Amino acid sequence: LQRVSGLEVRAADLDPELAEFPELTADYDIVLAHTMPGELPWGGRGLKAVPLLTEPLDIGLPAGHRLAAKTTLTPDDLVDETWLGVPPGFPFERILHAIEQRAGRRARVDQRFSDMRIIEAFIEAGLGIAFVPRYTSGATSDGVVLRPLRGVTSARQIVALMRPDVAERLAVRTVVDVIARRA
Repeated sequence: LQRVSGLEVRAADLDPELAEFPELTADYDIVLAHTMPGELPWGGRGLKAVPLLTEPLDIGLPAGHRLAAKTTLTPDDLVDETWLGVPPGFPFERILHAIEQRAGRRARVDQRFSDMRIIEAFIEAGLGIAFVPRYTSGATSDGVVLRPLRGVTSARQIVALMRPDVAERLAVRTVVDVIARRA
């Protein structure tokens, strides 16, 4: 619970699949969703989408990993590694497919999780590598190293989704403006 310009803001943390974000607008005034840059898979649904932030997705490596010494990584560096993935259909999976396409071979995904904290714990334990959001990850321990990916676009776009009638409300516009300024 936080006060914003005299408004009371209540938040909930949900992690739906990409296609399920629009349905949340029936229960929530503002839905913070993520997708690949330049894509709005919810188009044609009549929702207002306000872009807030483009966040790079780095490669999370165990601190002692042989690739941790490199400053940037390429698809050829990564395709033969053991991957920790997201459930099929989640946006990050598209980047892994792009890596496979650039490298010309399939990657091996050993585990799949929707919770980034679990993925980060598995990285730290040395059980694989994964995409990790640069700004919003919890990978702040010495056990996880983040490295940027070169040769494949690796980012996500954070957007505020709203029903058009809700988006017109002064209170909703005020909250979205505050979020956008801080993003």
